[in-house]
Amino acid sequence: MATLDKAGSLGERARTAVQVGPTRGTDDLPNVVRAAYGSGWALAGDAGLVMDPITGLGIGHALRDAELLSTAIVSGLGGTSDLGRALVGYEKQRNGETKPAFDWTVNLAHLRGVSEVEERLFAAIGADQAEASSFFGFLTGVVPMRSLFSPTHLIRLIGLKDFARLVRARSRQAPRRPAG
Repeated sequence: MATLDKAGSLGERARTAVQVGPTRGTDDLPNVVRAAYGSGWALAGDAGLVMDPITGLGIGHALRDAELLSTAIVSGLGGTSDLGRALVGYEKQRNGETKPAFDWTVNLAHLRGVSEVEERLFAAIGADQAEASSFFGFLTGVVPMRSLFSPTHLIRLIGLKDFARLVRARSRQAPRRPAG
C-alpha cells in the first residue's frame, strides 16, 4: 500500500476496492514465441506468443496479431502479394512489435523488485493523469511501448542522470528474446 500511496490516488483506490473472488497465482507460466505460420496453418494471439499475464498485454497483442494475420492472408489469397511472403511479413512485424514488451514482461515477471530509479519513474507516471492514462494505454495496446519508454520521454519524466542509471541497470540484464 505504501508503494501505491506514492503513486497518487492509487493507494486510496486500492483501499476502497472489493475483492470478489479468491486470489490465485502460479510461478510456472511459459514465455514462448512460436513460429507464426507453416504449411496450411497460421497462429495469432496466445497460440503463437505467450507472455506472463503480469502486464495484461496479451489481449492487445492477440487483437493486433489477428489484424496483421488477416491482412496478410487477404493480401496473399487475393493476389496482391505472394501468400508466403505475406506470412513472412506478418511474422516479422509481429515479432518486431512484440519484442520490447516481451522483454519487459519477462523481466517484470521475475519479481526482482524495482530499483529506486524505477520507483521514481512510476511515481512520476502515477502523479500525472495524462502520464497514467498513457501508461494504461500502453497496457491495453493503444499506446506503443516505444513512445512511452522512449529516451526523450523518460528523460523528461526522471531526468538525464536517472535515465542513464536505468539504461545501465537494464543493459546488465539479459532478457529472453522472441525468435525471428
